[in-house]
This record gives sequence, C-alpha cells and structure tokens, in this order.
Amino acid sequence: VHTTYSIDAFTLELPMMGLQGIHDSSMACDFARYCANLDFFSFNDHAESLTPDNWREQKQIIQQCNISNDDPITNDLVVFPGWEWTQIGTTKENHWGHRNVIFKDIQDLPARPIGSRTPETGLGIFDTTQQAVGARWLDPFNFKRYSDLNWLLDTVRNIPFCEDGVDSTELPLDCYEYARTPRDLFLKLDEWGSDNIVIPHGQSWGFHVPTGTSWDNRLNEMGHDSSKQVLLEIMSGHGNSEEFRNISAANFLQNDELSCPEPTDNFLPCCWQAGEMQKKRCDGLTDDECNARVELAKKYTLAGGPYSNMVFPEAKPEEWLNCDQCTDCFKPAFNYRPKQSAQYALAISNFESLDSDFQRYKFGFIASTDDHTARPGTGYKQYERRKMTFATGAKSEIWEYKIKSEDPNFPELPKITPGESQPDTERASSFVYPGGILAVHSEGRGKDEIWTALKNKNVYGTSGPRILLWFDLVNSPNGKVPMGSEIVMSQNPKFVVRAAGSLKQLSGCSDESIDSLSPKRLEYLCAGECY
Repeated sequence: VHTTYSIDAFTLELPMMGLQGIHDSSMACDFARYCANLDFFSFNDHAESLTPDNWREQKQIIQQCNISNDDPITNDLVVFPGWEWTQIGTTKENHWGHRNVIFKDIQDLPARPIGSRTPETGLGIFDTTQQAVGARWLDPFNFKRYSDLNWLLDTVRNIPFCEDGVDSTELPLDCYEYARTPRDLFLKLDEWGSDNIVIPHGQSWGFHVPTGTSWDNRLNEMGHDSSKQVLLEIMSGHGNSEEFRNISAANFLQNDELSCPEPTDNFLPCCWQAGEMQKKRCDGLTDDECNARVELAKKYTLAGGPYSNMVFPEAKPEEWLNCDQCTDCFKPAFNYRPKQSAQYALAISNFESLDSDFQRYKFGFIASTDDHTARPGTGYKQYERRKMTFATGAKSEIWEYKIKSEDPNFPELPKITPGESQPDTERASSFVYPGGILAVHSEGRGKDEIWTALKNKNVYGTSGPRILLWFDLVNSPNGKVPMGSEIVMSQNPKFVVRAAGSLKQLSGCSDESIDSLSPKRLEYLCAGECY
C-alpha cells in the first residue's frame, strides 16, 4: 500500500482533486485492521520520494502496528516493511518496470530505501507533479496544502545522492541511494544481508511502459534473481496482468523500425486511431497533404509509446476510443502490454543461458491493492470508487492542467522521458479497480508462518473476493504437495482442486470496528463499510 509519503499519492489528495487529504502510515494500519480485516499487508511507498525522516517514521509505525504479534493469541495483523523501486524506461530495451521490495523484519532493514531515479533524471516521473503547486494561487484558502507539496518536492530534490560504487552499508544515513537496474538493486540488497522478496508489479499496465516491452530482455542476470523474485503480481488496482493476447500496438521491423498494424475485430492500435483523428483535422488541405499528416500522426504515435495522447494534446479522451486496450481480457490493465503478462513470462525460455536460474521464470502468483490512500485490501466491497480505487481527476474543469498545441490540427512528437510528458490519466482512470488480494497457505497467522508461505510460493491471488482455493498435486514422487511446489516427474500429473466462494457481505461495520475507532475516523477511513 502507498501512503501520502509517496509524491503521487500526496498530489492525488490535494483539495483540487476533491478528496480527503493526508493518509499516513498509521491510517493504513487502522484500515487493514478495522475496515478490511486483513491478516497481513506491506508498505510500498515509492523509494524515489521517501525522505529519510519518513522512512524512519514509517519503521516506528510498523513496530507499533505489529505489537499484537508479541502475543500468539492476539496476533491479529502482520505488517511487512518495504518500498517500491519505480523504474521507467524510454525504450523496450532500457525499461525494467516496477518492483515491490518487502522485508520480514524491521530490525535488519537497509538504512534507506533504494530507488531508481538517478542524478541525470531529477525527480523523474514525479516532475509532472510540480504543475499542481501553482493551484495555490487559484485556491488561496488551501494555500498551505499546495505549499506542503512544494516543500515535499524541494525536500526530495535536496536529498544528496549517495556516492556510487560504495558498499550500501557504509553510506551515510541521509543520502538518497539508487539502483539503475534490477541487478544493481539485488546486489545492494545482498550487501545488507536481510531476508527480502522482490515482486515485479503492474507489468502489463501500459501507463508508462514503452511499446514492445517484454519479459524476454529480463531473463538474465541483469533483470532476474530467482532467489529474490519468487513471486509475481498478476492483479492489482491497475488491473489484470495475467493473460496473453496476440495483439500489438506496433509492428517491429528490421533495425527496430516501427510500422502501424491495421485494426482487427478486437483490437484498435492507437497509431491507427491517430490517423483517423488526423483525417478529421484535414479541412482545407489537399488530399496529398492530408495523407502526409495521417502518416505523420501514425509515426508520432508509435514514437510516443505510452505518451501517444500528446500527439494531439488538445484532443478529448473519447476521440481515442478504446485504442490499445485488451477488449476481451478480465479487468484489463490500461494500454495492455501482452508480452509483459504472466502467461508470456511462463511461456518463454532463455536457451542461450547455461545457468538454470536464467532459463525459465518460476513465479508464484499473487495479487495486491496498490492503493494510494493508505487503504490495503479495498476489494472487500464494491463501493466509493474515488476512495477505494486509483480513480483520479480534478473536481472541476477549472483545475485541469491543459496543454496547448501550436496547431491543434497538426500532430506533435511527444517527449518520451518520464516526467516531461503528461500521461493519459483521463483514459487510464477508466481502467482502475478496487484491487486484488493475496492469500497464503500457512501454518499459522504469525509473521514467521506467513513469511515462510510467501518464500515457498504457497500463495494465490484473486481480483478482490476472498475465495478459498486449494490446488494440490497428489501423485508426485513426494506424495501430495501444495501449490507453489516445484516437482520433477515423468508421469501425467493429477490434481485435486477445492474452492469455496467468499462470504456474502453484510452492510456496515462490525461491533469491533465501531467500538475501536471514533465515528469520525471510522467514516474517514472505511466510508461506512467494512469486511
């Protein structure tokens, strides 16, 4: 879960967005315990914006939230510390994607979170949030709230970068540490020696993912560590990342040149739709000039990748129709990237590698919320879309940041560096969900038992409902083994599958929740409904 320690989460809660405001780490604990009734969750604020003070404070809150674990009878909630390594590339070759890093204990945590922004990128993807600071002049009654965002941005910018090439354990406490690649991240985690799990997250979500990005370029020592990346997220509040579809937003030719695919019955490439949009902007032009602009619009859309909405920055979102969307996927992620799906990851092999760790992916599958309002496990009921999903948007048109083009009838070449272009937030908000949930088969509800189940891949994920599922192999050489087990056998496998649907929910909240929180806090966090 994210709190407003994350810059994007802070921005989404500004008064101009019409939501509630600050959601800190203590609220996440209360929501998990009294609203969602969870057994466990993890903190995963963006490492790129976690200040040293916020990192230390979050560790203290986790310790307080975990106090009940000292008594095996009352251990009602386990909280794992961690962060999100939020890397975004400009091409399919240099894009590694997001990784959630979680730890078993706070005692042996790294002294600082390790992010992906580098001295060359500034705030990276979060640079676009600076625009929101200017709203304080339009909303003087909330001047301080916008100034607080400005303070946070300045504070993060002023954290000195840690010296490169120095052992992570020997760096100063208050510098910002970064890893350019997953391999760099893995090596830095090894220097601390603490038990950890690194979980690829939101892989098929094309909001910032370059066109053509694939699991292929990560099945090597630069992108994978089989001892750490034991789990893969296949569902979150950003949608499903499980299914592969033979669809593509671009055709890759020799030398990685791009061409625009024609639409099919179930897939409309955005490059093609950009051409159709250009045709409607051809009044007064000759056929030759119009056709030239159509081809230019297609070319710029292919080059723009996830920022293709900036080809026509003044266009209404509905003009793009459902381009680049998976129309027959279950709860699809926005701008679906099929070669980032779990099914594609499992289907590929690296035949050039002699190391078995880099020949195939062997993930256990989980789901998560990825909520940005300190609300882990929001999928227990379908209600309050703006509070219980990642849906966002200004509360009225006066607050919308509008980008003007020199000529609205002429296509523009988008900037592809994260933070320099305005992403397609309006259309993306149509592809957000209450979030998934992770289940484990563990020996108990304590921290040790849950962590062991995670490491052993005795896990599964759902799109939110708390379905009970057992999927056992019953004729292995080792006898009956649960999901997540790795078995070598020559005979056909036999499985026994059992499932039970999630419990039908009553309206309102339980007496325990009502007695534990004040009416004001219960309404602020749970919005009147609990599990």
